[in-house]
Amino acid sequence: MDADYPRQGVKFARRNTIYEREASNDKRYVLQSCRGLFIGDRLTDNIMEPDDYRFHDVFHYAYAAVLGWSPVTRALLKRKRKSKVRVDEGEDGGRAIQVEEGLATYVFGVAKEFEFFADQKPGDLSLTLLKNVRQFAKGYEVNASPLWLWEDAILQGNHAFRYLRDNRRGRIKLDVEKRSLSIEEIPQ
Repeated sequence: MDADYPRQGVKFARRNTIYEREASNDKRYVLQSCRGLFIGDRLTDNIMEPDDYRFHDVFHYAYAAVLGWSPVTRALLKRKRKSKVRVDEGEDGGRAIQVEEGLATYVFGVAKEFEFFADQKPGDLSLTLLKNVRQFAKGYEVNASPLWLWEDAILQGNHAFRYLRDNRRGRIKLDVEKRSLSIEEIPQ
């Protein structure tokens, strides 16, 4: 890994629980908790044909763990940099969150066409995809991230997504020092 690559001030490591519940209206929701507290909103797929997009926050966690960047994760975990007004507005604010959500949706759409990169390893993802992803984030602190690091974040996020899709629940661990996102079973 690049020793010179900046970590963009991300200093948290977390274990979050992500799980699915069926409501009385027959809708399936994904809920999340961290340290016993609910975080974020109840998520559905928000599309006519269900595709498990409701588990997509795992992609944001992968960006945080591997790239050290995720305005969405910062907002979910209440780790926005409020003491730095310009950074809070420009890097952690609403526009940055929308850019990241769009990026996650774009990568999801591509990944869906390739079985969520199940058989892909580092070096296998399309250079065009990786360049498009970097272009998407242009102007934000993650812009300097090398393409191989984006690829690592995408592959780790999709690995965790496949686990959640298959098991409907899991506990994720973000380790920013090791640039890793891991997922494990939650006992029933």
